[in-house]
Amino acid sequence: MAEIISVKELLAKPNLRIPLYQRPYKWSLKNVGQLLDDVLQHKGKSAYRLGTVVLHRDEAGLLNLVDGQQRTVTLGLIARALYERRSGEGDTRAFWPDLSQLRFTGPVSRENLQRNYQAIRRRIGAFDEATTRFFFEQCEVVLVVIDDLSEAFQFFDSQNARGKELAPHDLLKAFHLREMGHLPEPVRMAAVQPWQDADQQALARLFHDYLFRIRNWAKSRPARDFTRADVAVFKGANLQGPQTHPHERLHRMADVYVAGYRQHPDRQIDGQQLAYPFQLDQTVVNGQRFFELVTHYQAQVATLCHFKQLQDQLPETSTAHRILTALDQYEGCHRTGDQYVRTLFECALLYYVDRFGHHELCRAIEVLFVWAYRVRLELQSVRLASIDNHALQGVQMFQLIREALAPHEVLAAPLPLVVNAVASRVERLKELFKQLHYEVR
Repeated sequence: MAEIISVKELLAKPNLRIPLYQRPYKWSLKNVGQLLDDVLQHKGKSAYRLGTVVLHRDEAGLLNLVDGQQRTVTLGLIARALYERRSGEGDTRAFWPDLSQLRFTGPVSRENLQRNYQAIRRRIGAFDEATTRFFFEQCEVVLVVIDDLSEAFQFFDSQNARGKELAPHDLLKAFHLREMGHLPEPVRMAAVQPWQDADQQALARLFHDYLFRIRNWAKSRPARDFTRADVAVFKGANLQGPQTHPHERLHRMADVYVAGYRQHPDRQIDGQQLAYPFQLDQTVVNGQRFFELVTHYQAQVATLCHFKQLQDQLPETSTAHRILTALDQYEGCHRTGDQYVRTLFECALLYYVDRFGHHELCRAIEVLFVWAYRVRLELQSVRLASIDNHALQGVQMFQLIREALAPHEVLAAPLPLVVNAVASRVERLKELFKQLHYEVR
């Protein structure tokens, strides 16, 4: 049921909480400034509606913010700044908002909270007694409280799938936290903490540039942009329900074995750890394993796609070492199209290492370089569609890696010669092609 309440009534609720599935606090100074401008502009009205807040009341009586989180937190910051100013002036009637449950742990949220709070402190000098009373008592929200958790998640998904509030990976975080509903909150907190601490732009790139593209290209599907319509690519098996499909058995066995190994008393003595055996093209295991998968591939990308780290593992005299050096240094390497091709190469390399480890790594770098960068040499302008088409036509490298049982099946791929090198500012790449006997005609 919906009701209209004042800002003061909203912030006076002692059990407001930010649930784990919510995204970080990301309101910009522009967002904050607009909210303050709206309050000052409409202060002469009898009431001013700020929007809708949707809460889920859980079994413990806590009110979890499902929708309206960013605005509610910002209203709390304004109220806190007003209290600080008025109490400093000796006003004993100043309203103290209890924000103790509105906690964020990630660095992005903390930075934005501190920056926005300082901006608010600078702006509230324009709030006289009448404006302050208007803010607390006449600024209103429509409050909707939902008691059913599944209904709350459905509302969360539907609101954000249609809107612009959440990125695709944020929706995935919400989905997989829901899949962990049977686990104690400390376990869920531990699982999601690396995600919360991660650079959110880097996390978005991990899904958009690598995980989504590799999974789709391996199945001969286009993969230009990862959108909210594509989140089902990372939804898979829920191992907590009854076992109904044979294909889940292998995942259940791995899940139970890894959990048992980690929890065995011997681990307190030997300190050993056992990672879950992830594969880029495997069925996603919902919940805790999904968050572990993301952390695993964050580390893989950091190692393989930052070439200076990878070069340390290669002989300095190897052609593979020279290739990685050239990809960081050739004249046109920073152009948008060249970055698209680099991502194509990195995806192929990541997929190869994911399947075969570092076996024949130098040779793999050579083969994948020739396969990926042929599109760079043969086109004057490389677009996103260019690399998508290259991955899906001719030698379909990702499908080849997926079906290969040994490295030599990938390394023996029949790569064509470059027919007509028309690209500019790629002389260093041409020289490498000649050295590898894929002479440019």
